Amino acid sequence: MEQKLKELVDRLKSAFGQRLTSVILYGSGASQELDSLSDLNILCVIDRMDRGVLAAAEPIFRWWRGLNATLPILMTAAEVAKSTDCFPVEFNDMKERRRVLHGEDVIANLAIDPHFYRAQVE
Repeated sequence: MEQKLKELVDRLKSAFGQRLTSVILYGSGASQELDSLSDLNILCVIDRMDRGVLAAAEPIFRWWRGLNATLPILMTAAEVAKSTDCFPVEFNDMKERRRVLHGEDVIANLAIDPHFYRAQVE
């Protein structure tokens, strides 16, 4: 598993270079040894989103999905900061269990308002 995670990060760094802000493993995969790549949740943070980013990400994500792994989430840092109201459960999971595989820890200082949990569940 660690080798596949390293390969994913290497492919992302090769494709995006300095534009890649962060790669974070979160959820149960960040807190224990797992036997399946499908248990690995990945957040990839890029400096800005454009067609070139999506085109460069597509073959990497297709390769990752071909390993029966869960597709990574691809967002900008601004999108991460503005999405805690839409995805409070997911971001709370990221705050509780994460491992930074590359770059900045863009999750550490996120404020998640618990009032949004109910809205997401409904």
